[in-house]
Amino acid sequence: MRRSVVLLLTVMLCVAVKAQREAGQWSLLPKLGVTLSKLSGESIFFALQGTANEVKTSMKPAFEAGAEVEYMTSDNIGVSLGVIFAQQGAKYKDFTSMSAPDNNVVDFAKCQDMKINMSYLNVPLMCNFYLNDRFAVKIGVQYGILLSSKFKYSIVEGQMDTRTGKVICYYDAQGNPSTGDGNVFNTKEEDIKNAYKNIDVSIPVGISYEYENVIIDARYRFGLTDINDIDGCDRIRNSVVSLTVGYRINL
Repeated sequence: MRRSVVLLLTVMLCVAVKAQREAGQWSLLPKLGVTLSKLSGESIFFALQGTANEVKTSMKPAFEAGAEVEYMTSDNIGVSLGVIFAQQGAKYKDFTSMSAPDNNVVDFAKCQDMKINMSYLNVPLMCNFYLNDRFAVKIGVQYGILLSSKFKYSIVEGQMDTRTGKVICYYDAQGNPSTGDGNVFNTKEEDIKNAYKNIDVSIPVGISYEYENVIIDARYRFGLTDINDIDGCDRIRNSVVSLTVGYRINL
C-alpha cells in the first residue's frame, strides 16, 4: 500500500512538472515592464561656479515594451527572437557648488535631477531552457540600435549668507535676482546622441516564471561593447536590469 502511494505521488509529480510546450511549437510573447539602467564605468565632470565636480553614475528607472517569437527545438529548449523598445541611460546625484566668500556672501548653484535618457531598439536572440512547466533559465545575445540620447538637468542659482546659511536671493534664467519667493529652477536638455555609438551588443541572462500563459521575466544585460564615441574618454558600457510581464500566445 505504501509503495503504491509513493508510486502514485511520483507519477503525479512527473505529470505536474512535464512541460506543456512541445517540439516544433511556435509562440508569440508580447511583454511590458520596467528597467533599471546605468552606464558602467562612467562619471561626468560638471562645472559650476568655476569648479569641476565629478559625479558618479547610478541606476535610472524607466520602461520597455515589445514582443518575442519563440520556437521550441525540443520539449525543454526554445529559441526566441524579439524586438524591444527600451528606455535606458543613467542618473546622477545632486550636488552644490559655491564660489569663494565675499563678506560672508557666496554665489551657489545646485544641480539636480541629472540624467541621461537613452532610447534603444533591442533585438534579443535567446536560448530558453525550461526546467519544468513553470520555470526557465535564459541566456543569449542582444543587438541594440541607439535611437536617441539626451542629457537633462535642472539648476537653481542664488546668493547665500554663510553666517546664517540662509538664501539671500535666487537668480532667474537671465542671471538677475528673482523677485519670486520660491526657487528658480532652470531645466535644460541637450542632445548628446553623437557622443555614443549607434550599436550596442550585450549578453542577457535571466529567469522566468510562467503560470496560465502569463510570464514574469527577469533579466540582467551587461554590455560587451564600448558605446563611447569620444576619443580620449573612458570605456562606457550599458548595464540594465529588466522585469517584464508577458503573455504566451500559441501559434
